[in-house]
Amino acid sequence: LKARIARLSAEADGQSQVGVTAGLSPAAAEVLSENETFVARQGRLRQTRRILEEQLTQKRQEAAELDARRKGLAAEAGVARQQLALVGTMMARNAASQFELLEAQARVERLATQIREAETALPRLASAALELQARLAETGAQFRSESQSSLTETKVELQRLEQDMKAEDDRVNRTVVTAPVAGTVNKLLANTVGGVIRPGETLLELTPADGAVVIEARATPAERGPLQVGQRAVVRVAAFDYTVFGTLPARVTEISADSLTDERGERYFRIGLLVDAASQRHFDRPLTPGSAVTADLVTGQRTVAQYLLSPLRGLASTAFRDRH
Repeated sequence: LKARIARLSAEADGQSQVGVTAGLSPAAAEVLSENETFVARQGRLRQTRRILEEQLTQKRQEAAELDARRKGLAAEAGVARQQLALVGTMMARNAASQFELLEAQARVERLATQIREAETALPRLASAALELQARLAETGAQFRSESQSSLTETKVELQRLEQDMKAEDDRVNRTVVTAPVAGTVNKLLANTVGGVIRPGETLLELTPADGAVVIEARATPAERGPLQVGQRAVVRVAAFDYTVFGTLPARVTEISADSLTDERGERYFRIGLLVDAASQRHFDRPLTPGSAVTADLVTGQRTVAQYLLSPLRGLASTAFRDRH
């Protein structure tokens, strides 16, 4: 539609070529097609004008020739009237016959008739020439008027399509939920095709890809005593042999204020561990949510370790095994 608008604008303005279409390459199929249409329509317009101009020229020539003939007939009629008067004088003197008189009279009448016919035809030719002039002027005006009318309709259609596209884009955008950060889906809470999501409802749980690795561990009430925030820990990922890939240093960032109860009724303290970011980058292995790990907490010269039974938030869950 944009290419068509450019073509119609050029036609309505009487331009010799189509201008550049914004947002479209000059080699685009739509642009080339409209340029071809422009050239073809301009060719038909020139052909129509040429035919009318030829007809106008012909009418003017006919009028000029007829006027010249009228003038010649008028001159010849003057001579014929003189001859008629002379024959009449001669006949009165018996120097001319009745036949000669009648012949002279007939010639005068014949010339008068031809002059009247020419004088009658001249206005018709002038009127035809004026009509051709009007048609010639109207051809260009009508061509531009039709182009302007089509241009207005096309602009309205383009505006309607742009509004429809905007509405469709808005409708599509409302069906796409974009996370504020890149990451890994930990839990998908809405996965029903055609389902309706209520305002404020949680769709999924996402672990940021470039965020810190947080491990949630568990310690029994008996193991709580020596644990402190800031305490160092050593993490081993169960999926990778620590003797080959090494361990990850971490630090205690959180200890729950009170004990919690799990689904089996056992009480525990939640321990939050933050893995060292630099060590994580050098680990060179993917750490995904739900990975099982083992954490040893350094308590002076001793460690408290417990294998983790189930992953919680962050990348994995850990628990303490016993204190040495």
